[in-house]
Amino acid sequence: MEELVAAFGLRPCLNSRFADLSLGQQNRTNLTRYLLQEFDLLIMDESLANVDEITREKIIFKIKSMFPERSFLYISHNVVEVAKFCQQILILRGHHKNPQALCLDGQDHKEGQALEKKALEHTMLEIVNAS
Repeated sequence: MEELVAAFGLRPCLNSRFADLSLGQQNRTNLTRYLLQEFDLLIMDESLANVDEITREKIIFKIKSMFPERSFLYISHNVVEVAKFCQQILILRGHHKNPQALCLDGQDHKEGQALEKKALEHTMLEIVNAS
């Protein structure tokens, strides 16, 4: 737990009431609580909304390193984040489009790994064009 608290920047919040936390702090607290439970699949529906980009990236890297064998369904409207960190991307399209769902490969970026800018841009374009 201490490793998650430190990585998620929650140490200053430990003695605070949940209701007194900012929305970003509440989201990080809830995510920490979920990660401490046994799971095979964790659905993260905008779990990192209201969290700044630098902290969000640190959290994603920590989750990927601590839980490499677990599955996460990461729901987000942040195209850059999805393209950069997800292994596979499922795009749900409108009922008038065929097919209604598409699966794309993401960059699955991990800490310490070089990120190819052109590959990231290509994935982002694929996501935008598929929706």
